[in-house]
Amino acid sequence: MHCSGSTFTLEQPHLCASFNATDVAVPFRLPRATGPWRLYIDTAAASPKDIRLVPADPPLSSDTLVVASRSLAVLLTAASLLGS
Repeated sequence: MHCSGSTFTLEQPHLCASFNATDVAVPFRLPRATGPWRLYIDTAAASPKDIRLVPADPPLSSDTLVVASRSLAVLLTAASLLGS
C-alpha cells in the first residue's frame, strides 16, 4: 500500500495537519470547521516563514489546500486559539 498523504483532524476540527510524503504537490480537502482555517506551519516555505506564531496571510478562502512535496502543513481556527 502506498500512502500519498494524510490529514489528521479532531472531532470538533480546530486543528488540521496535512502531511505529504510524495514527490509531487497533493491537494487536501479541508474539513468543515467552526471558523476559517489559518496556516501556521508550512515546512515547504523558507525560514522564518515556515513556522509562524501569528499568521501573516488572510484565512484560507478555499476548502482545498495544496501541500508541497515532502512537507507538512498545520492549520488552526480561531476557536482553537480561544480554547473552545
